[in-house]
Amino acid sequence: MMTLCGSLLGLSLAHNQALSQQKSPNRIVSLSLASDETLYELLKKKGELPRLIAVSTTSADPKYSYLSHIFHNKTKLKQVPAAIEDVLRLAPDFVVAAKFNNPKLLRAIKNHKINHLILDKFSSINDLINNTHILAKAVNAEEQGQELVQLIRDELKQKSHLSQHSPKKTMLSFSSSLHIMGQNTLFSDLLHSAGFQNALALPGWPKLTLEFLLKIEPDYIVAPCAPKNQNKVFDYLQTTRGWREKKSVQTKKIICIEYRALYSTSFHIVQALRQLKAGYKN
Repeated sequence: MMTLCGSLLGLSLAHNQALSQQKSPNRIVSLSLASDETLYELLKKKGELPRLIAVSTTSADPKYSYLSHIFHNKTKLKQVPAAIEDVLRLAPDFVVAAKFNNPKLLRAIKNHKINHLILDKFSSINDLINNTHILAKAVNAEEQGQELVQLIRDELKQKSHLSQHSPKKTMLSFSSSLHIMGQNTLFSDLLHSAGFQNALALPGWPKLTLEFLLKIEPDYIVAPCAPKNQNKVFDYLQTTRGWREKKSVQTKKIICIEYRALYSTSFHIVQALRQLKAGYKN
């Protein structure tokens, strides 16, 4: 069997040719939430959901997943642990994984010569758009993929009225562990796309010292929480060193975005965009 390996930057010419020549897979296994949600929606829209036979175990967790509700009712869709033995037991003809899956598992998939696709870019909304196109092409659901992409593009057009102001308002992600999302991250791109700016100039996900945190003065704090729990987050920030000193906390300029939206790596990033802009307006 030919091995298929792609990235969110696009597939190589050889891989594109392989995908076009391969028959549409009918026993698809997804091993990460990054592809679970998108494949489910693509095949549901196409009326061919039974082709997706298994998704990751994370998909059943309501904190992280937009698919958890389907497991409350009878569904033939299985949850598969990220282990090669469990994957092989399902006899898939196509496996989709992400670069953050266990390296041992990814090597095993390649060694068993299973038709597969590995997604490897997640640092911008454009990466997620490219991801959607690649998955749609791989399962012969390009029309449905375009629909999902259009959802994102339509939301991106709805800039916050804050984008008309100069300079742009700054926002800082909250983390009790002080692992804060900086530049060149999906969070930073999310802010930029909505007309805001990341208050942290450092790249990646650095762990800040208390002294460094105290030097940052954002206009808003963005926290992973349900909007209805904003007061609980506010109470915590008010009593926590490093956060309670910030004017944004003292004036209660806090925006809550659901965890599964804020950390989404699928087309559901539109939910984060909507909650970010709604949180600011409120």
